[in-house]
Amino acid sequence: MASTPGLLPLKDAQFCLLIVDDELTCVMAHHWTIIHNPRSCSGKSAKQWPMIAGLLAQAGITYDLHVTEYAGHAISLTREAILTGARNFVAVGGDGTVNEVLNGIFGQTVVPTSEIMMTQIPIGTGNDWRRTVGIPKRIEDCVAVLLQGKECIQDVGVVDWLSEGAQQRRFFCNVAGMGFEAAVGLKANADKAAGKGGILGYIPALLGILYRYQATPVSFKVDAQPLPSRKFFTMAVGICKFNGGGMKQCPDAIVDDGFLDLTFINEVPKMVVVANFPRIFTGGFVKIKYVEQHRARQIEVLTGPETMLEVDGENIGQGAATFSVLHKALRVAVPRT
Repeated sequence: MASTPGLLPLKDAQFCLLIVDDELTCVMAHHWTIIHNPRSCSGKSAKQWPMIAGLLAQAGITYDLHVTEYAGHAISLTREAILTGARNFVAVGGDGTVNEVLNGIFGQTVVPTSEIMMTQIPIGTGNDWRRTVGIPKRIEDCVAVLLQGKECIQDVGVVDWLSEGAQQRRFFCNVAGMGFEAAVGLKANADKAAGKGGILGYIPALLGILYRYQATPVSFKVDAQPLPSRKFFTMAVGICKFNGGGMKQCPDAIVDDGFLDLTFINEVPKMVVVANFPRIFTGGFVKIKYVEQHRARQIEVLTGPETMLEVDGENIGQGAATFSVLHKALRVAVPRT
């Protein structure tokens, strides 16, 4: 027998649980804090903002708007907003904007991260995070999530490394990488900054760097167990499955299992890379003999300072790094169905 619908208010009163037919459904808050990167997707984000604002007004959603002005600005904007009471965040931009909002949330210690929710209106070049967690492509559907979506909880990755003798830390919610893919990302990001962004521009960058790229010596510890030293071509550490604009580099990743998925490509002939490139979009490339997959709670990568490091598509440093995971740490607003 169906129960009488009723509202159960939660502690922060920013959303509530609606009981319908004995099931609990999360009803999203109507007030959000928007972190908008107008430079995302070579300025497309700025052009689409008037349409987004109109949809928000039409839906009756109120919000505080913060506009980023430079790389890293979304981190400080998010931290400052949390201090003034913000708990529900929308990243309007690409995966880089999502990563900065994430680091604003997890880089502060004033408010427990369990009290904070985030989601995205994806206007970026790759928009890879949304592919795994289920955030819609259409802006209209994203606005509907803000009005009446549901919550999922996912793991968060952590990477620690040294830079100029100082310990550094960055959080990621999608995929981190080292080696070739980070080198390609650096070139792709430079092209985007010059107004030449887009997936079609990513492929020439990949091929150009492939011609010059040399495999790098490396050794690993996977959950403290050493693997044989060797040279490697590239690696991806995934909370989610996709990066690089739909490349399925961690095809078996599960967002809330408490593990990192490591996909590791040993030194490989360059023609094998070219021949198998289409399979990276299906995940089928993991079957070739040069590829290893591991699942772990901690991964130590011991390599030279020339090896580049990126998280969620953003280059952050170089050299040896340690990856770990925070289990079920991030609350994400997604569609109800």
